[in-house]
Amino acid sequence: MVVEILIEPDFEQSSWGKAIGDSLITALVKKKMNFSKIEDISQITNKSEKHFLFAIGTDEKWLKYVVSGCTKNKIHPILLGGVPKGPFNGIFSAVTSDLPRSMYYLISYLKGKGRLKPALYGINPASLSDAERKESFLRYADELASENDVYYNNGSLENCFEDFLQNAKNYDCVICANDYSAISLIRNLKETGDFGDSLLVVSYGDTMLSKRMDAPMLTVSMRYEEYGDAAVSICKTLEKNSSLLYMNVAVKWKISKNTPSAKNEYADIIHSDDLVALNSADEIFYSDNEMREMILVENMLLECDALDLKILDVILLGGSYENAAENCFISQNTAKYRIKKLMNLCNTKSKRDFLKLIEKYC
Repeated sequence: MVVEILIEPDFEQSSWGKAIGDSLITALVKKKMNFSKIEDISQITNKSEKHFLFAIGTDEKWLKYVVSGCTKNKIHPILLGGVPKGPFNGIFSAVTSDLPRSMYYLISYLKGKGRLKPALYGINPASLSDAERKESFLRYADELASENDVYYNNGSLENCFEDFLQNAKNYDCVICANDYSAISLIRNLKETGDFGDSLLVVSYGDTMLSKRMDAPMLTVSMRYEEYGDAAVSICKTLEKNSSLLYMNVAVKWKISKNTPSAKNEYADIIHSDDLVALNSADEIFYSDNEMREMILVENMLLECDALDLKILDVILLGGSYENAAENCFISQNTAKYRIKKLMNLCNTKSKRDFLKLIEKYC
């Protein structure tokens, strides 16, 4: 059996793309399955009767390109992230999140809490996952919301916010497509003085940045770390059962319990069922400067260990390297080295620029 991995270039830089990729590699290593990574479908040379390609991404054009390429080369693609819509040639298996059900329970929960004026924010028109979020939102909030209550990120979170701000007072809750959109929304609302208890922000993602947010926010985790095991299970099942044509599964979702807003009033939100059967970002989206900054900070936080975070917290509170050394029982040189490492991860050349960037989003 031949196993290869291909990741959509722009999707790979996102925290969710990284989480799916890491989970897949971990699952393959755990099962002792040999694999190789390629950068384009044209790089496939070793064709086998049992040849599988794991394709990670959400951009519809890219996914169709990959599925078409696999079909021509008699390779079975297993998609992780999105599923292309509409008629086209190609058979594939897929691992996706149970977005429709999560949106259904989320809207039902918000209704139960008296939140009857929802908006959907930060939708990426090129993302299949976001298209499914929008479709589910409009279906389950049909009597509460319309297309006019959907706000798009067409490569500029700033423009998305400006559009929303014109109607902000019409809403008592906002469902954000991802944590980056939610963090941007909260930060901008605070700057304009329009953020308060009257507006509940809900986000899909569960990133490190959202966990450090000092603001009321519910986070729906799509559990991308489970994608790898699900994809490898599909691969092994198809290998052993030649009568099976394809398999699609959806991974369960949950509310993140380690965000401030998952306590008290919103602690009883429902979780999804276990894995269930099902018959999912383009260059402009990731070119937005604010989005790129948040991705840099998020990826930096993902690389931090407990000591890094403790040093960072001291420095963010205005402490010196000497204070960090005393608080963490390390030398000043160690504190400097660790901060320098984090600066490099954020592509910042000075400590001042680094702290300015971190304080903007943490």
